[in-house]
Amino acid sequence: MFSKMFSLAKKFPDLKIPEEVTILVYRQESTWECLDKDEISLCQSEKGYFLKGRPVREPVRDYCSENNNEIKLVPVSKKWVTSLLKRLEHTCIPAFPPPRVGADGGYTELEIGGYCGKAHYRWWSLPPEGWEKLDEIAMEIRNKFYQKGYVRSFAYVSY
Repeated sequence: MFSKMFSLAKKFPDLKIPEEVTILVYRQESTWECLDKDEISLCQSEKGYFLKGRPVREPVRDYCSENNNEIKLVPVSKKWVTSLLKRLEHTCIPAFPPPRVGADGGYTELEIGGYCGKAHYRWWSLPPEGWEKLDEIAMEIRNKFYQKGYVRSFAYVSY
């Protein structure tokens, strides 16, 4: 995607090119202050694609500590990134969800794009009707980052 931009840096050493480009960002945050606060970015650099974020701490008291600055990088294949972006590109969803109020749960977000255009999706607990594909992609990113299966920890209560 951004390979041409990175190759320009080699031809024009004085040209300021970012070392990495963020393609999309996944966030998940619980209503409970010290639980599940994830932010995982899908990035591309001259060396390839990777997921970048801060792992959730276990137990909760460690996550709430001030020393939560460890950055984890997980290399991912171009094939996986291309597949993920193609699925997003061909996903048709309602422009905005119906209002939903809840207790105990949390928000999931996907922010896609940047400089040339951006979409930002945010939903409470379970995805709204028509947004299920976004939730599947969000969970795939999280699973890939942690490199294991993940069962969502939110207690889903919607009113």
